[in-house]
Amino acid sequence: PNVWPWAMIFPQSGDTLPLQIIPSGPDQEFNANALTHFAAVSSARRRVYVTSPYFIPDESALSAMVSAALRRVDVRIMVPRHSDVKIAAYAGRWYYGKLLRGGVRIYEYEPAMLHAKMLVVDGRVAIVGSANADIRSWRLNFELGAMVADPAFARRLEERFVRDLAHSHEMTLEDVARRSASAKP
Repeated sequence: PNVWPWAMIFPQSGDTLPLQIIPSGPDQEFNANALTHFAAVSSARRRVYVTSPYFIPDESALSAMVSAALRRVDVRIMVPRHSDVKIAAYAGRWYYGKLLRGGVRIYEYEPAMLHAKMLVVDGRVAIVGSANADIRSWRLNFELGAMVADPAFARRLEERFVRDLAHSHEMTLEDVARRSASAKP
């Protein structure tokens, strides 16, 4: 049938999920989405999967991801290879070297512009919503997210993430160096 692939992730009629709605915006002194992402990554024990069309982390998010990877948490980030906002893609790629050296794995999704926004921690908790994993979403935009504490829901998102890896290029430090060299005048 003509079913949007993500629609299969959501529960069937009558099912309930434990969730927390996370509104955030520039009117908050401490951005709820940024703090929730930080806390989720910082509490991870086994794995963290992040999908974001625009990835420009602040220093706290960057530190949380590298810290998790250094304690042997499998931290993976998926971003689009071809962005509809070139400057955002260039800005996000600036962080690749530090993340890769810290043990974070980065994948660029190749088939199309990736617009999903999610974070899954340890196959138990997922955050989905309008917020990108970037400074603009956390500082300038009004966003709405949902943190769902349901292992079945989180596993479905993880399975989708893993399927999308087959259509993605895993970035290496050599890729970063090659890109940097080709960008020089």
